[in-house]
Amino acid sequence: MESSRRVLLSRGAVVFGVVNVLRLIPELFVLRKDAIGAYTVLAACDLLLSVVTIAAGVGLIKGRPWAPTALAYSAAAGFIISLVMFIFMWPYMRSPSGNDFKFFPRFAFYGLVILAFPIAAAALIRRRRELVGSLIWGAISGGACVAVFFLVRH
Repeated sequence: MESSRRVLLSRGAVVFGVVNVLRLIPELFVLRKDAIGAYTVLAACDLLLSVVTIAAGVGLIKGRPWAPTALAYSAAAGFIISLVMFIFMWPYMRSPSGNDFKFFPRFAFYGLVILAFPIAAAALIRRRRELVGSLIWGAISGGACVAVFFLVRH
């Protein structure tokens, strides 16, 4: 992978991972008690993916051979979670009540992930076609996380 592309991907991964962790902190204080179960599933997936994304970003900086695979996996999982939850949250974010504004950071983050994923995925697989498998497994894992969220929610 070219040096400038690797640096951009690595820094982007670290920034997205850190922002995702920081975004989770205020949500813990505004969460209703009846939403704890479903939120815990989503927050656990977000936190785990953030750690993997940060580690992959640092690994890319250091030239670790496992880093592109980890980044492809976490990016695809994050994309699927973001896409499904963005669509799910859309009606709530458009509602005139002010109660849903507390989740605007989550909604905005999901939108950024949706926009950034195609660029990151294209950059990853342009040089290493074998990362397609990691993208597929990441997407399956993200789908499983969202499925568990909806099962716990109902």
